[in-house]
Amino acid sequence: MMTFDPITTVREVCDGITTGVRGLGTLRKALRGDAHESVRIDVEARHMATVDATQLRRYSALCGIDQHGDELDVPITYHYVLSHPAVMSILLDRKFPAPAPGVLHVSYEITQLLPVYVGDKLSVHARCDTTRPHPKGVLADFRIRFSRGNDCITEMVSTLLLPQRKRSRSAASGTRLKRDAQPSRDIEVGARIIYADPRVIRKYSLMAGDFNPIHLSAAIARMMGMPGLVAQGAWTAAQLLSTAHSARPAPDFPRQYRVHFRSPLPASEPIRFQVQPPQAGVKSATLTATTADGSRLCAEAEYGPIRVEEAEG
Repeated sequence: MMTFDPITTVREVCDGITTGVRGLGTLRKALRGDAHESVRIDVEARHMATVDATQLRRYSALCGIDQHGDELDVPITYHYVLSHPAVMSILLDRKFPAPAPGVLHVSYEITQLLPVYVGDKLSVHARCDTTRPHPKGVLADFRIRFSRGNDCITEMVSTLLLPQRKRSRSAASGTRLKRDAQPSRDIEVGARIIYADPRVIRKYSLMAGDFNPIHLSAAIARMMGMPGLVAQGAWTAAQLLSTAHSARPAPDFPRQYRVHFRSPLPASEPIRFQVQPPQAGVKSATLTATTADGSRLCAEAEYGPIRVEEAEG
């Protein structure tokens, strides 16, 4: 049974970077490889995760999530941090057909049935059954279940892209928004301009134990086809969630958060996070992360309550 120490040491950071660099040779070969076919792998991992108050405070501070008073709220996006050791165990498994360094988040969906509290000890079970081809590499779906005793608390599906070809300049530049499709610049509902500080991105990596070199080194990120050092998808999702919470109360349980990442979010660039309220007949709020001028979409999300029958289905 794997345990997770929330305090990451400098030695662990160095070991993580070394592991990432050693994988670069394998990744270079993968980048030059042919189209990948679907592969059945059926790899799983389990560990126990404790919701640690110190780590949660660090997470909230790095992601712009307000914590009022002594009672800490556990945001729905924190599940990604809790799941990371199990996901990494699968990525580093010999059965897994692609190297871990350079993986990119494509999307994730979190369905939370019950609240999580500081001090909770959760059983985390992650599984990846197959990989499937994608124009830019290989997609892998990680299905993760969080349990407290016999109760299922949260279920998450995290989809990662393992690139096999060098990203083209147009792909790295991301999705350009049409003029009439740009998010509203009206701050009536809620919008923030956040500077993706490289120091914050690296600190998030230390806090979460995410040693993907594209979040630690601009030089290595460029070798992997990125425009430079890029922010973590999980950090972007948490910033979107913080913007949503600043505009309206969190939805009741069960709740669901869906995020799709459209292009890498470069560090050292101002990013506009914005939320729109649910429209008539629509349950979820819509959130977007774009460049400050609104020309490029980095991520979009939906956040809101769901019916019990939907959660059970």
